[in-house]
Amino acid sequence: MRAIVVFFILVTSLNLTFSQSDTLYPKRLAKIHHAEPLYVDLVRDLGARKGEHEINVGWGMNNKGDYVSNNGFVEYEFAPINRLGVEVEVPFSVDTPVSSPDKKGAELSSKSSSAIKLAAQYTLGVWVKSQLSIAVGYMHEMYVEKLVTEYSPFLVVGKKWGRNFHTLIYTGPVWKSHPNRPNLDQIYQMNFSFHYIIPQTFNFVGVECNIEFYGDEVDLTFRPQTRVQLSESVHLGVLTGIPLHFSNDKMSFMARLIYIPHSKKKRL
Repeated sequence: MRAIVVFFILVTSLNLTFSQSDTLYPKRLAKIHHAEPLYVDLVRDLGARKGEHEINVGWGMNNKGDYVSNNGFVEYEFAPINRLGVEVEVPFSVDTPVSSPDKKGAELSSKSSSAIKLAAQYTLGVWVKSQLSIAVGYMHEMYVEKLVTEYSPFLVVGKKWGRNFHTLIYTGPVWKSHPNRPNLDQIYQMNFSFHYIIPQTFNFVGVECNIEFYGDEVDLTFRPQTRVQLSESVHLGVLTGIPLHFSNDKMSFMARLIYIPHSKKKRL
């Protein structure tokens, strides 16, 4: 609870500081088109404008050693007002054990799970001269079968370097509540991404670095990725996960199909 209070005090102070600058909100609402990572994607573009919306459908595989986790999701994100993005996502997974001589019968049965994820993100400031955007948000995820709930406030900082290079930081705590447990599990996540956008296109190549801290344990995964435009409004993102830690996770793969209405798009 103390961490939540500190987080939102910081957010409030940032917002008050940003609002004093007359360069943040010129007559035409400023927006910088930052490259968005494919794994930990944003609720909405930084500097979202009213009426923007997007649909994503994804699927991935994660090799856990003794089983393979097949994950999918469907999400819809939109901007009901300027600067505010809202997202509804339905993730689901099917875990299939890997056959081995000592696993037979019922032990090889698959397990499935589903959840619902609700999120909101507000852009506090956009600096066109320095090509910088900052946003805060909150994500609430409920797992149906496990009765587990996640609470996750976050901070996003996006920076464009020159015409084609982009960096982005997404960070914040995650609290998990479990049935029949009095205390919350706490994780802290720090996600960094670096992308190069091919000039005069929406296509990019880059890498995402996802770090999670569980007390004294640290999970680190690099995710090389690329996004290509298939048609006027449809894009495909593909990435692989390379874990650099000593858990059971091995290589992973994910594909994200992105539909962006034509009225929203502009050159990055």
